[in-house]
Amino acid sequence: MFSFEMLRFGVVSTYWTDKKIDNFKAWLKTQYDYISVLKEGIASIGDSCRWCAYTTICPEAQNLISKGAFDLVEHEFGDDNEMLEALATIKAAQGILTRRRGAIEKEFKERLDPLNVNDIIETEGWSVSFKQKERTEYIPAEVQRIVPPAVFGQIAGLTKTAVEKALPILPDDVAQQVRDSAIKKPYKAFTVKKKDAFKD
Repeated sequence: MFSFEMLRFGVVSTYWTDKKIDNFKAWLKTQYDYISVLKEGIASIGDSCRWCAYTTICPEAQNLISKGAFDLVEHEFGDDNEMLEALATIKAAQGILTRRRGAIEKEFKERLDPLNVNDIIETEGWSVSFKQKERTEYIPAEVQRIVPPAVFGQIAGLTKTAVEKALPILPDDVAQQVRDSAIKKPYKAFTVKKKDAFKD
């Protein structure tokens, strides 16, 4: 039996042969030797940031979180290789920022009562709420039943916007049938608003 202590998943156990364990030990030693020769204190944003458990204490990740990723895209690139390096770094940066955003939103969502529509968190400069709203959706089979085939073919993806763009070209009674066939779906909207600094 061989067990991994994995940062993201905890302890994972599996059965390996002695030969496989020896090969893994040799590979692990080469990784250790490689890490040992790296200059101490150098951190960089890269593909590994997506799974790294230490972004909360990494100086580069924290710098990225506090300042944003604008410096990653503000200069011209010398060649395709530089451009692709920048692309990989930007993707890693987006992952870090998305994870950080998710953690902050989760913190506030847990503090708000979803059953209390008036529950708001107020700070000196911000207002946060988690309110019940609804969106309009069209059922493709219903729209297809109501509108002529030529019009149905023009409604790309049957999104609310696409359907509503097609409504003016339909006869009034058909357009009304389409509107009546729409369903309202409830959802919770997490809203963060900056307060107007100029209000009294």
